[in-house]
Amino acid sequence: MPKGVDVIGFGRRYAVFGAYDVVHSHWPEHRLRSAKRGRRIGNYGWRLLWMIRLHIQGIPVVRTQHNRRPHDGGPWLERCLLWVLRLRVRARVWLTEFSLAESAADSLLDVVIPHGDYRPWVRRLRPDGVLSVRDSEGPVRLLSLGFIRRYKNFEEGVAVVTRCPDFTLSIMGGSLDADYTASIADLARGADNVNLVVGRVAEQELIDAVVAADALLVTYQDLYNSGIVFLALSLNRPVIVRDGQAARELQREYGPAWIGTYSGPLTPDGLREAWRSVVAAEGAPEGSPDRTWPNIARAHARLYRQVARTR
Repeated sequence: MPKGVDVIGFGRRYAVFGAYDVVHSHWPEHRLRSAKRGRRIGNYGWRLLWMIRLHIQGIPVVRTQHNRRPHDGGPWLERCLLWVLRLRVRARVWLTEFSLAESAADSLLDVVIPHGDYRPWVRRLRPDGVLSVRDSEGPVRLLSLGFIRRYKNFEEGVAVVTRCPDFTLSIMGGSLDADYTASIADLARGADNVNLVVGRVAEQELIDAVVAADALLVTYQDLYNSGIVFLALSLNRPVIVRDGQAARELQREYGPAWIGTYSGPLTPDGLREAWRSVVAAEGAPEGSPDRTWPNIARAHARLYRQVARTR
């Protein structure tokens, strides 16, 4: 961050009693949820105290829109608390130009600050810069990565790859939905070319999995933003995604050699065509300089200062 801007990590006690000028909210629903009822009630209680403090002192909130709408609906009390937080939102950070264009016209300050790349993190974990080279022999190795949640449509990738002996698919990630994960396992059962690994993935294991793959397969039906796309590109691996506005923006930025697309629901022919479009990708993809962290920091600092003046 530029001088004069201090970022303080979130903490309950500091949120209620500490001194700060602006709140930056990313996934507000996550701090309300818990599998344990007692802890969930406690989360609601401290959140209510925090909301009272924000409203009394007029502290503004900046909200980064990581998705167009919550992927999972919560109970009515959670929805009420999130609505109260929205009353303090004075600015929204959108991750793409097209999502900004789709946003409702209102009195909020809307800006686009794109998702950053992962190259600094990769350099820290791989200081030698050595990344494995793709092996052109054998089946094409695909990887689907991230929390195993229904909106990510993992089942479509599994159903297609089981019919394509020239591909393999590994799915890795934690799960908060045991029923959905079980349905994925059932779909993959008996298929020698699909592997499901459920659980938290350590950092080095994550990098190893990406660089061992030939491409990342993202089967979201409606892609708005996905950090794993930028993780793959930061590790010099191409991405296969469903065609749409987000995919076309990525193609314009990184080039079609790094972003392969398929139209409509994934099919064996669509998967093979998308792979052929990225098979020749070499070197390191060049994204927008707006994705570098110094530029992201300066953009946020400008926004924080502007919003702080609204108190």
